[in-house]
Amino acid sequence: MKLPGMISLLFLLTVLPSVCPAFEVAVYPDTPKGGEGFLLTVKDNSNRTFNVIYKNKAYPLYNTQKGIWQLLLPVEIEDSGPVEITVRKKLLFITLEEIKVPIIVRNRKINTVSMGRAYEKIRDAELSDSSQPQTDGQQEAVLRAIDSKTRTRLFQNSFIIPVKSKSAPNFAQKRVGGDYCYFHKGIDLGAKRGTNIRASNDGIVVLSENNFTTYGNLLIIDHGQGVVSCYFHLQKLFKKKDDVVKRNEIIAKVGNTGLSTAPHLHFGIYLQGTAVDPCWFTSFSTNLP
Repeated sequence: MKLPGMISLLFLLTVLPSVCPAFEVAVYPDTPKGGEGFLLTVKDNSNRTFNVIYKNKAYPLYNTQKGIWQLLLPVEIEDSGPVEITVRKKLLFITLEEIKVPIIVRNRKINTVSMGRAYEKIRDAELSDSSQPQTDGQQEAVLRAIDSKTRTRLFQNSFIIPVKSKSAPNFAQKRVGGDYCYFHKGIDLGAKRGTNIRASNDGIVVLSENNFTTYGNLLIIDHGQGVVSCYFHLQKLFKKKDDVVKRNEIIAKVGNTGLSTAPHLHFGIYLQGTAVDPCWFTSFSTNLP
């Protein structure tokens, strides 16, 4: 009784791939460095849907203009060597066409530092303070926020560094202490307490909180299509959750809250929930179409 339906399905599986025009895939750059990222662009006029398989995880492509689909993807700090990306054109659950794209990830030089006594003292005091809220819930809230993926691209221009600072870039710095080791997933911008902090680009505030044990007072902004910026250790917040912000708009003031030894802004950029070098991304974003 179901034979006609099965015949129709077999017909679709056999004929559709041959009648659908091929799509084009481009990756820029195709030799990214660990802790950076790349832009995947697909050109296709068939109005089909696409998905991308990258490091065993599926991502949607975003239709940025007629016939153009794009996705910004991150590279983990310690990644290196060849990586393959699979782009699939879909019709319902049927894969009409598949293209595999290789990239070569360049090794990132890692700078390892031992944390000083001042940092250890503050860290121990913060983590042992019974008046502070539980850090597990705070961390979950931050992770949810940095993994925001509003489908609409909310920014039109390049990203900016939120505070003028002479601090040396320290993204991906490997920090080692008595009982911990982690990568620094942003840059620390030293500045006077109370210095204005500006939004790196247009977006929507997805997290605005005070008194987080590690991050202090913080803001996180969703810029759309998996691009998120974060601002930690703030003195004062001028924006609340769901506020719309504009590029270069004052959103907060530099502080020394949370796990911090001196007034500064911790500024981070995330692509699809993974931290990338903010210095690289602000420069790279000047060439985004």
